[in-house]
Amino acid sequence: MNASPNLTFQQQIFVEEYQVDGNGTQADLRAGYQTNYPAEMGYGLLRNPKIKHSFQSAQMLVGGIYKYEQI
Repeated sequence: MNASPNLTFQQQIFVEEYQVDGNGTQADLRAGYQTNYPAEMGYGLLRNPKIKHSFQSAQMLVGGIYKYEQI
């Protein structure tokens, strides 16, 4: 797990789950958020600046690893 001191535990799980399939609604449900509107909750989480930053950091890390393996 990519622990970030700026994110709650549940937000960290959401970030990891979103990276699985890119589906905010499903990531919201798998992260354990209790809501009647998971699509809206997922959308709101994706707009959170801390979560956006975490995604960008993870994508750069994965991109760097992928490029390294290609060589």
